[in-house]
Amino acid sequence: MAYGDNQIDAYGEEGPGVIFHYKKGSFREHESQTTRDIAEDITSRKNGFFKTLVKTRANRTLLIMLLITMGVLLVVSFFSKGNDETVVNGMHCSLSAFSFEDSVYVTLKGEPDGKHASKDLAQKVFDVQFSAINTDNELANRIDSQILFDPSQEECYARTVFADYDIIQVLCTVTDQSGESVSLSASVTKR
Repeated sequence: MAYGDNQIDAYGEEGPGVIFHYKKGSFREHESQTTRDIAEDITSRKNGFFKTLVKTRANRTLLIMLLITMGVLLVVSFFSKGNDETVVNGMHCSLSAFSFEDSVYVTLKGEPDGKHASKDLAQKVFDVQFSAINTDNELANRIDSQILFDPSQEECYARTVFADYDIIQVLCTVTDQSGESVSLSASVTKR
């Protein structure tokens, strides 16, 4: 077989042609076991999730830091009260606000504080001032109200409605007869 006019193959037309000798795996003797396993499609035993997390020093350190961070967040969230709850003069106050259609409904719930005995407390009148904050962080509306707190009853409520759909937050100031006041705030939830 000729490749051109002046090139002649080493073998004649009836010759054996090109012979390729391949010994499968002989070159793999010098490779690592991991490389041989990959080439022969041998899958190693799967490690578990926890074993992977503690396999190297960096992974162990990362796991410990993650657990410490989660623990601190859990402790802080458990022991801290939100801005929507507080206690004033024996009354535990909680503020909630939600919007429905074009109105924002606000509720201030008062109940006896667990630290004070209900027998020691007398009926009290608290002045309540609700302030609505709009999307521009400006005062949109203000409503004054009163709440009669009777420790012998389980709960008392002060409710109001704002007729503006741009309200995103409600601030509430609760003042007792002696002049002690506390402030609460609640974000408006959509319903």
